[in-house]
Amino acid sequence: MGTVADTPVPVDFEKRVRSQIEDVPAFLRSLESSAPVSIRYNKAKRKNFTGSLFQGSEIPWCAEGVMLPERPAFGKDILYHAGLYYPMEPSSMFLAFVLGQIQLPAQSILLDLCAAPGGKTLILNDFFPDSLLISNELNPTRVQALRENSIRWGTRNHVLLNGSIEQILASGLQVQLLLVDAPCSGEGLFRKDKESRKEWTPERAAGCAVRQSQILEAAAKMIAPGGYLVYSTCTYNPDENGKQLESLLDTCQFESVRLGVPAEWNVEEIASKQVSCYQFWPHRLTGEGFFISVLRDKRESNNDGLWEFPETDLPKTKKNLPPAELCHEKIILQRESGFSGFTPDEWNAFSHLKKRCRVVTSGTELGSFKGTDFIPSHQLAMRPNSAIDLPRKEIDFDQATHYLRGNALNIQGEPKGPVLLIHQGLAIGWGKSNGARINNLIPKAVRLKN
Repeated sequence: MGTVADTPVPVDFEKRVRSQIEDVPAFLRSLESSAPVSIRYNKAKRKNFTGSLFQGSEIPWCAEGVMLPERPAFGKDILYHAGLYYPMEPSSMFLAFVLGQIQLPAQSILLDLCAAPGGKTLILNDFFPDSLLISNELNPTRVQALRENSIRWGTRNHVLLNGSIEQILASGLQVQLLLVDAPCSGEGLFRKDKESRKEWTPERAAGCAVRQSQILEAAAKMIAPGGYLVYSTCTYNPDENGKQLESLLDTCQFESVRLGVPAEWNVEEIASKQVSCYQFWPHRLTGEGFFISVLRDKRESNNDGLWEFPETDLPKTKKNLPPAELCHEKIILQRESGFSGFTPDEWNAFSHLKKRCRVVTSGTELGSFKGTDFIPSHQLAMRPNSAIDLPRKEIDFDQATHYLRGNALNIQGEPKGPVLLIHQGLAIGWGKSNGARINNLIPKAVRLKN
């Protein structure tokens, strides 16, 4: 199959980089070295975790980030399936530092426009838990990965869309923060992905720049007065990075936000006309190629918080609701697949946006009735700190592994009915006790890989 090093760096790429930096030999050598491995902890779930954390070095710009000495088998790790952490490239975690310098009104609306597979969406949700987060992904395959990662993490106040930018724009949505992690030529992946080297051409990079301009033109129209645009890529190409933002400053609607980045982090600050840009180079720090910049809408804010959607009638259910202990402060909607619970913000957004876009996930799936028995959903189990007044059972490593592979547990004496199974303080899913054993309720799609 060959390695990344077996595929040479494109000649035209190297030629352009020589016009950007002086230490090109060191940069090229870094592309032949092993890519770093890192994770970002789920802060909410970490508080409940009773086991041993990974040993590794800190990532200076992300308090929850850890650099690991080697790559674990994430797909086989119980703690990954429990949502304790998310594998994420270290440079991309710089978004956490950026968000720490942005102040938003309480209960703002956030939009992650190109969100899959979801690492940056999870950071947004963690930093602004009281705001409504809308995450969109155009690709129908990639949006499923976004959905799975969001459920595993236990996001709240969150709506997932599978729509085009034009559809979202037509909804009239206005947001206080919009993240565009733009589709790009992928030069920042050259160290770990040989296909990105094979696919790169100057023409493809130019085509990406055209598409990015179209995305930003639409995105600018969705930002509320006083709101922020965060733009990022995984490329080194100035045409896809800083130059994309220059035209927005020319409209006089936006101003560049300069970040106070410590010099010892070795993040390059680039001034593209009047835009402050931040470029990561893998030979100067531990991370891949990453670019980010922040613009602020200069218009005076006319809204202290959440933009209100048109009023929507509350849903009516046709049969008994799920048990009350699952529905604290939730609007309940009955669907063919079962019941879903919404915060008021989630319900208003869902009701409005479904007219224009395909809504993939909205609210929390609560579960469904089988006969007279209510079977709670896996998404409900994954929510950290949720007030679920149902029996819980702590299980050991072998039991948790056996369960996550789809098997029943020979545990006797538990009350009959749903049981939330816990491993090292973390919920991993539901079982149903019959008094003699606990039958498995975990969905096939999220079972542990053998």
